Amino acid sequence: MSTTVIPEPIAQLQRQLDQFRSTQPRGRRLPDSMWQAAVELAREHGVYSVAHPLRLDYTGLKKRLGGVSHEKHASRHSSN
Repeated sequence: MSTTVIPEPIAQLQRQLDQFRSTQPRGRRLPDSMWQAAVELAREHGVYSVAHPLRLDYTGLKKRLGGVSHEKHASRHSSN
């Protein structure tokens, strides 16, 4: 049996999200700062590796990541 270890930065955001969710009505939108933190983590660790433990919408996170990704812009400019 394999246990997945969640990297500390993801675990830290997970604690913040759990606290936010415990104090807000169900269905309330997450603050942009939390989404931005998730985007930064997804850039480093991958969308699924962040979305799954944080219980975030995979597609929503992927769209946010795609909207601000520097790597995609850089690859477009480098292909002349």
